[in-house]
Amino acid sequence: ELRIDSQGTIVSLSKSYPGSKHDFAIFKEEPSPPPGVHLLADSGYQGIHHLHASTKTPYKARKGKPLTEEQKSHNRQLASQRVQIEHKIRSIKVFKIIGNRFRNKRKRYELKFKLVAGLVNWNNGSPMQKRAA
Repeated sequence: ELRIDSQGTIVSLSKSYPGSKHDFAIFKEEPSPPPGVHLLADSGYQGIHHLHASTKTPYKARKGKPLTEEQKSHNRQLASQRVQIEHKIRSIKVFKIIGNRFRNKRKRYELKFKLVAGLVNWNNGSPMQKRAA
C-alpha cells in the first residue's frame, strides 16, 4: 500500500505482501488513516467507505444499469486525480529491483523499497528536500 499527499510526496508505505494478496485486504490489515484524511481509491476498493468515511471510489455499471452522466463525470474527475498516484507507482517501478521479481533475501526487500521511494521523492523535488536546502 502506497500513500501520497496532495503534493505527490510518498508519505507512507505498508510492509511488503505477496503479489497474490488483494490490495483491499492489505488496507484492512494496515493501520487506518486518520478520519480527516481523504482517500482516492480504485474500483478494487468497493465498500471501503464502510471503513473510512471520506473515501472516493469510482462508480461501477451493473448489468442493465448503465452509469448516469453524473456518475461518468465523477469517474473522470476521480481518474484525473488518481493519475498522480499511478505516475508515482510507475516512477517506483522504473527501478528494476521493484518492478521485477525480487530474487534476494526477503527481509531486505522492505528496506530497498523504502530507499527507492526516498529516491523517487528526492528526484521529484519533495517538500522535504526543499526544506533541507
